[in-house]
Amino acid sequence: MAMYRPLVVLIDDDPEILRSLQRALKTQPWEILVTEHPAQVLRWITERPVDLVLSDQRMPEMNGTDLLEIVRDYSPSTACVILSGFPDTALIVEESGVRIERLIAKPWDNAELATILEKLLDER
Repeated sequence: MAMYRPLVVLIDDDPEILRSLQRALKTQPWEILVTEHPAQVLRWITERPVDLVLSDQRMPEMNGTDLLEIVRDYSPSTACVILSGFPDTALIVEESGVRIERLIAKPWDNAELATILEKLLDER
C-alpha cells in the first residue's frame, strides 16, 4: 500500500519566491503544488484534500488572508500559513479574524520553514 504523502500548496505572485520555496522544500516527503493564482488554489481544494496552504499576503488578485478564509470555508482541516515581507501583516491577519497556524516572515530560513511546516503537518 502506498504511503500517504501530505499535499502542500504554495502560492505567491512572484515566480522567484515560488522557485525558492520549492528548492527549500524539495527534500521533504510531501507532494507540492505551486501557483501564482488564488483561483487555482481554490480549484485544488475543491478537487482533493489539501493538508497545508502557504500563501503570500500581498498579491494582485487577492490577498492571502482573504484566500485563506475561503480555504477554511471549503476545507476546515487545511493548515493555513501566511508568508509576508511586510511588518504590518500580523496586524492585518489579526484584524481579518481569519485563523492561521503561522505567520512566517520573508526572507525565511529554509531549515526553519521546513521544520514549521513538518510540525503543522504532523498535527493534522
